[in-house]
Parts: sequence; structure tokens; C-alpha cells
Amino acid sequence: QVTANVGAAGGIVGMNSASSTVENCIGNGSVTSNDGYAGGVASENYGTIRSCSVGTDNTDNRVTLITRNKTAAGAICAVNYKGGTVQGAVLGDHITISGSAFILGAVVGDNSGTVTETEVSQQPTYSVSASTLQVGGAVGINRAGGTVSKVKVTSDFEKFTKYTYLGGVVGQNNASGKVTECTYSGTIDEGKSAVGNCYGGIAGLNGGLLQGSTVSGLTLTADGVYTATSTSSAAEKERLSSHIGGIAGKNDTTGIIEQ
Repeated sequence: QVTANVGAAGGIVGMNSASSTVENCIGNGSVTSNDGYAGGVASENYGTIRSCSVGTDNTDNRVTLITRNKTAAGAICAVNYKGGTVQGAVLGDHITISGSAFILGAVVGDNSGTVTETEVSQQPTYSVSASTLQVGGAVGINRAGGTVSKVKVTSDFEKFTKYTYLGGVVGQNNASGKVTECTYSGTIDEGKSAVGNCYGGIAGLNGGLLQGSTVSGLTLTADGVYTATSTSSAAEKERLSSHIGGIAGKNDTTGIIEQ
């Protein structure tokens, strides 16, 4: 078990620097930062994390990752910065992500680098205090310049009511972010929606590029909301409704979806 009162806390390294590599490591211990990011391998990544796993212990031992006073959390690392790469990650089925973060990804919470060649067959259990969450099956938010490629997610999101943006692969793909050759299959079940919420098989909200990605075997159920009236403008109708789609819940003005 790793605990930091302040700052970075990681199961293998606290922070992985640029030009550094963490490879073939296993994180099966709980990690807590009482004032910072926590991750199963590293809290923050500027370098390369390759072929590492978290929560794959065959016993009933749970890996609990607690991030406090920061925005993002993920099982491999909370934040993957520009120039950082997470490749070939493996997640077990005994992971709980807790604390105050609201940008949540099974692999990476907040990505400006590259996440690639990863399969997610089981979502972590999220037990967080925030009430409006951005959640992705692999990445919570993919920012400008970030790339998520060749990621396969085959897991379910069920009986949860705190989603603002929920995507089978990424919760939100920002302008100039790229999601390519990714796949999702599974069940997305939102207990109660709200205006502005976005749910999609690949991305909840897309403002970047979704390219060559596929959704198969999707069951998406949400209690949609529409509070506009007959006199509402087009912009108001968009703002006052929830958005649900097989590929993206909402494709924003900068968004591109193509094969």
C-alpha cells in the first residue's frame, strides 16, 4: 500500500518522467494521495508505460485508488501528458477508484498523449464524491493533441446516475483530439439523465476526430430529458435536451466522424 499526504502517489512510481519507461510491471496494491493524483502504476505520466497491469491478482484482494483534491483518476495513471504513451495496459476485475476526481477513465483519466493497443473487459468500481462525472471506458477526457488508438472495450456501465458525458471508449474527445480504430461492445444503462448529458458508444461528447471506430452489440438505455418548448430556438433545443447516439452522444461543431 502506498499513501502520500501531499503530491503524487503511484503503485510503481509516483511520476514517470519524459524519456523514462515503466515496462512489464504489476500494480496490485492500493494507492492513496490525500492531496494529489493517485494511479495504479503512476499518478502522472510524461514517458512510456508499456505492458503494465493493475488489479490482476487472482485473489479477492481489491486495489483501491484514491485521488483527492484533483480532477482526474485512472487505473494505470490519472494523467497522461503530451509526449506520454500508455501501451498494452491490462486491468483486472478488482479495482475501485475513489476520492473527489470527476474525470474518470478505466485506463487514463485525463489524456493529452497517446493511449494505444489496450483491451478493457471490466470497468473499475467508481465510488467518488463528485456529482457530475465525465467517464470513458478507457479514457475520461482526450484533450487537444491526444490520441486514443486501437483500444477495445467490452464492458458494461449499469445502474449509475452521475454521468454528464459517458462514452464506451472516451467520455469526451476535445477539438484536435483523435480517437482511431477503437471498438466498443456492451451495455450502457443510465438510471436518470439530465439536460446536456451525452451518451455514446465511442464518445459521449465529440469535438475532435472519431475515425475508423466501430460499435457492436451495444445496448444503450437512458431516460432522456427534453425541456425545450415550441418557441425555443435551435440552440436552446440543443442545450435543453440530453443526447444519445450509437457512436457519439453529441457531435459538436468541431467534431468529425468518419470511416
